Amino acid sequence: MIKINSLSFSYGDDKKLIKNFSDEFKKGERICLTSPSGTGKTTLLKIIAGLLKAEKGSVLIDKKLKLSFCFQEDDLFPWYTALKNVSLVSDEETAKQLLSLFGLSDSFDKLPSELSGGMKKRVSLARAAAYKPDILLIDEGFTGIEKELQLKIIEYLKTLSEKTVIVFATHDDFVREKLSTRTVHISE
Repeated sequence: MIKINSLSFSYGDDKKLIKNFSDEFKKGERICLTSPSGTGKTTLLKIIAGLLKAEKGSVLIDKKLKLSFCFQEDDLFPWYTALKNVSLVSDEETAKQLLSLFGLSDSFDKLPSELSGGMKKRVSLARAAAYKPDILLIDEGFTGIEKELQLKIIEYLKTLSEKTVIVFATHDDFVREKLSTRTVHISE
């Protein structure tokens, strides 16, 4: 589904993040990207999503595939409720089901400003999953979420991965151990 060939990226001459990285991520895999902070995990996800352009190399993805990205930063529309943020990419019933599964059944009508950081993360994850993507990218998507809820979300994401490739970056060993089928170290 994703073929990465000799990929290199830097922010100027002194900040080389990714050097000659190659790999292939296949349907059904749940890939955990690892490396120390500031060494290219988020950058690689953004290159895969087409938000950044590599200096060298290529990322090959069939253009017909649906890609969804749960960003590290708060990416919710502040003027929409939790329910509306998720139903932007799905029907309302699916949005309600996912929000409920992710522990937010009492927060459908809350604006992002009324949600905690962990609650915002769960809304973002619900929206990314509700799109029913072929490729799901998650950047530190479990920060601020209690372990019990992490497990529920992870179990749901595992059901998606039969048809989807999930590529995620995390520093949380619990999430890595429970969700990944393969760990990929991207720095030298």
